[in-house]
Amino acid sequence: MAVDGAGNVYAASGTSVRESIGGTVYTLSSSLPAAPNQIAVDQAGNIFAVASGASTITELQVAAAGSPSTYSQTTISYTPGSGTAAPQAIAVDTAGNLFVADYQAAGSSIYRLSLAGNALQYQTTVATGLNNPVALAVDPAGNVYIADKGVGVVYEYSPGATGSYALNATRGTLLSSVTPVALAVDAAGDLYLQEERSSSAIE
Repeated sequence: MAVDGAGNVYAASGTSVRESIGGTVYTLSSSLPAAPNQIAVDQAGNIFAVASGASTITELQVAAAGSPSTYSQTTISYTPGSGTAAPQAIAVDTAGNLFVADYQAAGSSIYRLSLAGNALQYQTTVATGLNNPVALAVDPAGNVYIADKGVGVVYEYSPGATGSYALNATRGTLLSSVTPVALAVDAAGDLYLQEERSSSAIE
C-alpha cells in the first residue's frame, strides 16, 4: 500500500493496482507480471511495484493526469552488487530516487537508484548484510527505514554529508522482536509498521 501527496491511497491486489480517491476505488492496471510485495508512488504519481521471483521493477507511468490518471506500463531494471537482481521491497523519496531491497541468500542490500527514462542508475548502497528486508520507507528528511523480517528488526539509516548512509546514531534499531509486513511514513515523519504476529499496526 502507498499514499501520494494528495492523500490518495494505492493498493496491490493480485496482479492489479487500485487507487482510492475520495472513497471511490479505481483499477489502474490489472496486468502486472506478478503479484507485488510492495508498491511506491513518487511525487508525479508514477507507481513502482516489485514482486518475489521477479528480476525487474514494474513502473506505471502517468500518461494523462486526472482523477484517476491513466497509465502506461513499462519494465525497468538495475544491476545489483552481486548475483541476479531480486527486488522485493521499494520506496521513493521526495526527489524521485528509488530505494530497492535486493534479496540475496548470502546477504541482502538496499540500493539508492536514480531513474533516467527506463534505466535505473546506481547512486549508492544504503545498507548491506541484511537477512530478509521485506519493506522500506523513506521520510521527508531522507532517513531510510528497513524492516528485516529475517531477524525481526526495523532499522533506521540516515544520510551523511557525502551522500553515504549509516545506522542512525541514536535510533539505529527502532524496533526488535517484531514480525514486520509493511512500513509507511507520513508527511510529519511518523513511522507506521504492520506487524504480522500481533495482527496490529504500530506507530
